Amino acid sequence: MSRLWVAWLIERGLAALFFALLPPLLSFLEVPADLCWRASSGLLFAYLVSVLTRSVLARLRNPDMRVHVGAVDYYSRFALSVLVAVVQLLAATGLGPFAPLGWYLVGVTWLLALSALVFTTILRGRAA
Repeated sequence: MSRLWVAWLIERGLAALFFALLPPLLSFLEVPADLCWRASSGLLFAYLVSVLTRSVLARLRNPDMRVHVGAVDYYSRFALSVLVAVVQLLAATGLGPFAPLGWYLVGVTWLLALSALVFTTILRGRAA
């Protein structure tokens, strides 16, 4: 089980790095700013959906994964991930009364927070 947690830690950290570097790369390639943020949000939405799906499937396969990290348990992380994914979908489609840059940064920061939560779980030895 700990191999899965370590894999998730590495994946979430690399995903946060990828999504942090994607907009500057698109800007360097002279992609228009609006398209840059919408495309980045769309990719982040797709990634978050894959994280949510894999998390649910892993949890169904192994009930021992019912790990809690302080007050931030599985359901809180799941609900926040769904909320961030919906915001990214709205930003990608151009719907919603908000600036896409700020909400994209919220999504990337949430990925980093997910990585930190997995790291905390591993350090506490609850991911045996």
